[in-house]
Amino acid sequence: MTKAIKGGCLCKAIRYEITGETHSTCHCHCRACRHTTGAVAVTWTTVAIENFHITSGEPTLFASTKWGERQFCDQCGSQITFQHADFNRYIDVTVNTLDKPDAEPPERHIWTRSHVSWMKIDEHLPKSRED
Repeated sequence: MTKAIKGGCLCKAIRYEITGETHSTCHCHCRACRHTTGAVAVTWTTVAIENFHITSGEPTLFASTKWGERQFCDQCGSQITFQHADFNRYIDVTVNTLDKPDAEPPERHIWTRSHVSWMKIDEHLPKSRED
């Protein structure tokens, strides 16, 4: 039996759970992720869309680019998900909204060509300039 991974936004208005396995976890350095969160990188874990369930609250949907939509809490601003139009069978969930973020360590860096120059990238993880 697969254990559910639970999480939610800062103010707890939105709660979710992930059932099934995560596919990959990565640090994203793209400009869109940096702008929508205000962070120098965002750590995502990817799951099959059928394994992601909002259990309470209603996130707001924002089309941040022509290829992707993000869900966030309109009360506290926490970004919960990103879904790419070309990969609609999967959804990316922000690792730091998980109740136990340490359970999903990153495996790689993506979009490093866009990274902020003063941020030191962990050399122990594989890097991709694009992804």
